[in-house]
Amino acid sequence: MSGASNREKHAENPMLRIEAAIAEFGWSVVMTRDRDGFAYTVGLTETRLQAELCLHGVTDNTLAIPLLDQLAARIMAGALPPLSTRIGGMLKGFDLVLLAADARACERAYYARVRYGLAISLVQCVLPDASNRFPWQYSVDRWQTFGQIVMAPWPKDETPDELLPTLMQLLAR
Repeated sequence: MSGASNREKHAENPMLRIEAAIAEFGWSVVMTRDRDGFAYTVGLTETRLQAELCLHGVTDNTLAIPLLDQLAARIMAGALPPLSTRIGGMLKGFDLVLLAADARACERAYYARVRYGLAISLVQCVLPDASNRFPWQYSVDRWQTFGQIVMAPWPKDETPDELLPTLMQLLAR
């Protein structure tokens, strides 16, 4: 089979495309076609014995796919970012946080479930708002967080107590 017809076959069959990417790179990124934007990796489970990565709320594949590719490449190189801590250097001027995703993410990662069964583990990449604040922080601008649903237990809000409004201040609004 020629290379051109082999590429056409891979383009028609997602599982073949995923297989080819895993064989070449160690992972593949899958972007779902729904309106709320969900992308995830397939392959890290078998090539690095690590959880797959996922990203919710980003419908632009020119952001979602390169971001997950960059994270997966770090993992393949042996740099395992810790969960629930800010990770810099991925997005210009912004941090991101990785959280252990719950069953909602696993249900959406169809090709990962097909390949690995129900024992699949995912880590969600959570993006900040324009001021580098995360959805669990008090002062986050929810309109600027891509509409992402955090499919994981939220970490503790690191906003200092003196910056949080008191109950009386909230009632006065």
